[in-house]
Amino acid sequence: MATTARNIAPLAIDTERYGTTLVLRLAGELDMATATTLGRAAQPDGGTESVILDLESLEFVDSAGLRALYELTQVSRNAGFTLVMVGAQGHVRRVMGLTGLDEMLPLADDTPPI
Repeated sequence: MATTARNIAPLAIDTERYGTTLVLRLAGELDMATATTLGRAAQPDGGTESVILDLESLEFVDSAGLRALYELTQVSRNAGFTLVMVGAQGHVRRVMGLTGLDEMLPLADDTPPI
């Protein structure tokens, strides 16, 4: 059986703050090995009112990564901050659609004004 090696970088998260908005830009792959990294990075402090999760450079997501995104949605509801996920495309958007998570996650095509 032939296998194909993936040349995708591990998860990188760039964080920026604009007033009460936290912006997390994800790149690489969000999978079983990296999902907890997202959970730690996405814990806003008490002054955060909104979190924008930019998925434009995210190249791969597996079921553990999808779960991390869904759990972040639950955390935002419980903690009282607004969460928006932008830029999902290619494989990532396709997997979200196949699993029905595109209807459950706070996805937006454009980045809201900061």
